Amino acid sequence: MAYIRNSSTNKIKGRQAEIAFAKQFKYCIIRESTEQEDIKQHWDYLIRCNNGVERKVDVKTGNIRDSILRCEVTNRMGRKGWVKGLADYIAYEQEDYWLFVKREELEALIKKNYRKNNLGYWNDPYKGWHQHGSKAIMTFVPLSDVTTAVQVKK
Repeated sequence: MAYIRNSSTNKIKGRQAEIAFAKQFKYCIIRESTEQEDIKQHWDYLIRCNNGVERKVDVKTGNIRDSILRCEVTNRMGRKGWVKGLADYIAYEQEDYWLFVKREELEALIKKNYRKNNLGYWNDPYKGWHQHGSKAIMTFVPLSDVTTAVQVKK
């Protein structure tokens, strides 16, 4: 599921985004992830594309601000974050569209540019940011650096 922070409000928003994704893309969803696949492999849906290829998608909401993508490097339990998971695509929910980005591209951009011990503020590109009291570490990727982004209207 798309957890933004460890709060019930954000868990609800994340689940609502997943439900909206499932409704819009029901024609190509093969199945939803199990709880263990969601937690350990970081994906929400297995889909079949028009060309017959199967892909895993992780659905996110509230992770884009000012053309900056927020990416989880380490999760709140101190384990690998979703950017290091097994999803093929991250589907960022926006008001009027879904933004699909190849997860591997995000991971490669972060690996190339991220400065582990260089903590910054919200939206500082490639600097770490964490929520007080949590082991989660986020970093921020400028959308202008991403070459695989595709918008799909709602």
